[in-house]
Amino acid sequence: MNDGTVVAVVPRPLADDFDVRADSQGVLGRLRLHVVENPASDDPELRVAEILITGISTQTASPSDLARAMPRLRWIHSMTAGVEELVSDELLGRQVLVTSGTVGWRATRWGRSSRGNA
Repeated sequence: MNDGTVVAVVPRPLADDFDVRADSQGVLGRLRLHVVENPASDDPELRVAEILITGISTQTASPSDLARAMPRLRWIHSMTAGVEELVSDELLGRQVLVTSGTVGWRATRWGRSSRGNA
């Protein structure tokens, strides 16, 4: 059950690729990170999570499949470059923000995507 905390789904633990102790700003402490390796599962966190963090080297789940399973999704952040395949007509309709470590893409009414400084 969601207690008001922002829930972020990750397909594998962030610690698989990153030293999470390096979070000197405490950003990760503001989120409830929840690992979901199977988007077809009936995990209740998929229904409440607003953020998907993807691009973890050990993940096997498709980020697109995870996104489709998350009705409250507002933001996808990829830890790697190459997010173009995530920018779809479905995300356009849902106005989901898609970012990577260097570039942000925001679905707009005027085109499939537009570059931003997110």
